[in-house]
Parts: sequence; C-alpha cells; structure tokens
Amino acid sequence: LRNGDKEQSAIVWSNIAMCQVRMGRLQSAKTRFENILNNKLQLFNDSYECNFYLVGGILFAELGLLNDAEKMLEASNSAGIIFKRDRCRQFEVSGFVKLMTGDYNGARESLFEAIKLATEIEKTTTSPLYSQIYRLLGDLHILTIEWKTAEKYANDALKVAFEINERLEVAACYRILAQVAQHNQDADTSRENYKKAI
Repeated sequence: LRNGDKEQSAIVWSNIAMCQVRMGRLQSAKTRFENILNNKLQLFNDSYECNFYLVGGILFAELGLLNDAEKMLEASNSAGIIFKRDRCRQFEVSGFVKLMTGDYNGARESLFEAIKLATEIEKTTTSPLYSQIYRLLGDLHILTIEWKTAEKYANDALKVAFEINERLEVAACYRILAQVAQHNQDADTSRENYKKAI
C-alpha cells in the first residue's frame, strides 16, 4: 500500500472492511468504508463496486444510519449492474434496509423480487442467496406478527444454512424460531433455540 497504488489500496481496504462487517466489527468497518468514500478511491470493476456499496448498505443499516444505508443502495445502482447475482443481492439488501426503516410492504416486495431472481440464477435452492432472503422474510413476518409464516421462512432458511454450513445464518434462524416459540408460550423450545443461536 506504500507504493501509492490507490486502486490496490481501495481493494485491500474494502476487503478488510467487508470482513469486519461479517465479524461484527461494525465501527472499524465504518471507518474503512468512510476512508474509501472520502478519498474517492476507484474500485476494481463494476460488479466489485456494486458489492462494496451493498455491504455498505448493510453496515450502515445495522448501525442505524438509515439515510447513509439508502445512499449506499443508490450508489450500487450507479455502479453498473452487470450480473443477475448483483441485482438479486441489491433487492435483498434493499429488503433489509426497508425492514430497518419500517417499510414492511416495500421490504416484502424487494425480497420477493430477490427470490424471483435467485430462481433464475440457481438451479438448486442450496445457495447462500436463498438462506439470507428466507431469513429476512422470517424477520419481516416476526415484525408483521405473522408467526406461522415467520416460522416457515426461518425453517426454510435454516435448512439451506445447514447444508452450506453458514453458521451466522444458522444462528439468525434459531433466533427467529426462539421468538416464535416464545410467542407460542413454549418456554423450553424458546430457551433451547436461543441457546443454539448463541
């Protein structure tokens, strides 16, 4: 990074930032994202740039910076979507951000669009795309107090997450199932699912 190659610096910084988001180190990731944005560093290509902005959308939404999250989504649009997978991820992240802003109808619309694209991309439902979208639909239906539907999507997401060994998604699914059990006044199942989520 000392040789002044800004493009390579941007790629390294953005990779580190995206890893930090996955590890839950959100403040550190925010600092790196802001460095890249403030220095107007050019990223590798349109698809990579799109993914960078989408991860930024998730990051800022999780930090409660919803205006910034929406700006990241807008920036992902201008990055130039060249793959269906990018568009699918864009709908998924849009669904997440809308979920966080309380726009539940908009979230549902975006997530169903993501599923539609996922079926065009993947011949099998054993894909991280499905796990994340189904889990977000589980969260959505918890918030709209549709418990049986929330449970269905959480179980669908959990099945995929186990098959692809996506531990963060497994934990998130058990958290939804624990909330459903808690609503059903099944304290033992709720407690057991919360333990599995930790």
